Amino acid sequence: CALAGAEGVFFQNRDDAELFRKVGILRRSARVLMARGTGVDIRRFAEAPLPPLPAEGCAPEEREIIFLLVGRLLEAKGLPEYAAAAKELKTQYPAARFQLLGPPEQGLAQVRRWQDEGSIEYLGETRDVRPYVEACHALVLPSWREGTPTSIMEGMSMGRAAVVTDVPGCREVVEDGVNGCICAAHDPR
Repeated sequence: CALAGAEGVFFQNRDDAELFRKVGILRRSARVLMARGTGVDIRRFAEAPLPPLPAEGCAPEEREIIFLLVGRLLEAKGLPEYAAAAKELKTQYPAARFQLLGPPEQGLAQVRRWQDEGSIEYLGETRDVRPYVEACHALVLPSWREGTPTSIMEGMSMGRAAVVTDVPGCREVVEDGVNGCICAAHDPR
């Protein structure tokens, strides 16, 4: 109802604009305007050197690579997939670290269980993500759907690659094999 009389509507990704047209939420004459997220202050989120990587030829069990998911503790952010992937990868790469940073909205009890089993490290919440992004090698967002993921754009501004799901919003900011990796949604592999 709110959009029925709108002359133009801003969208953060093409998928949402197409969906609104397809189901008739927008009238045919409404202009679709694209706004790629809220933007990132590239001075505040300036490029930062990567933490040291494992030495070449290092045994898999000694490879400490740090992955970080920044987001609210919601199932739809892909927390179950993140924990499952962490658990599976830690069998081959036990030194790999899978961190989670964000406000405990719904899933804190489950997050604590994953932490107790050794899959992930919950870092709590913060007003400044930059030190955590600086300390990681790559960001992960196995979300089920996004507008435009600000946390991924901030991390990429700081020079971090991203592993995201092939869903609206995520595929807007990551080019597979260039600045990150795009994986199937709902698939912990």
